Amino acid sequence: MPMLETAGDLPAGGAVEHLAKEMTALCQCGYDLYADYISALAQARSPEAVLIANTRFMTESFGLAARSAGLMFQGEGLRAPLLCDA
Repeated sequence: MPMLETAGDLPAGGAVEHLAKEMTALCQCGYDLYADYISALAQARSPEAVLIANTRFMTESFGLAARSAGLMFQGEGLRAPLLCDA
């Protein structure tokens, strides 16, 4: 199957459906990331632990798009990592 270059290459109604899937995956990954952050803050017993939780939240948020793309791939049936992920 050839790669899609633009949203115009999607079947009729496919662009909206694809956008909804992307937004859902992004929201789910963002929610999971934020829930982990709140959990880490609740368990923090020192200022250093708070700093570590903040730093981890910030650095992992940079990979949020990659996490949501991976979630979409899993939803489409991908079970093994891609060659570039190995």
